[in-house]
Amino acid sequence: MEEITAAAAALSSAAFDYNRANYIFDARMRWGRFNTGYSMAMAQTSQYREDISDLTELTVTKADTYHTVGTICFVLNFQLIMAGRLGVHGPSPPGWIMGLYWTNICTALMFLVTFTWMAMHAGARATAGAAY
Repeated sequence: MEEITAAAAALSSAAFDYNRANYIFDARMRWGRFNTGYSMAMAQTSQYREDISDLTELTVTKADTYHTVGTICFVLNFQLIMAGRLGVHGPSPPGWIMGLYWTNICTALMFLVTFTWMAMHAGARATAGAAY
């Protein structure tokens, strides 16, 4: 009976040790693969965040440029209203020309207000959209 027990113990020990070295080697490989995949996922998330920041910065820069252009056009429009108005340095033009002049000035002001508001709104929306 002891011989059978010893043979069974030797057989089970041999069966256990048969694949143990491969299992230990594979465990180290699995752990390395897990860490590499995790590091790559973190790097990918970082790239996404960087892309969002870059796109936001681009949009805000364009909107700020449009806002500056709109402000310059405001100044030019007010210069036309104040110093460049028709009929100050000479005879006044006919009423229909003055009507066209003031209609165009007021329409330009209306579009400039809309243009400037949309430029400010675009910059604010892009900045708010960059929150991650």
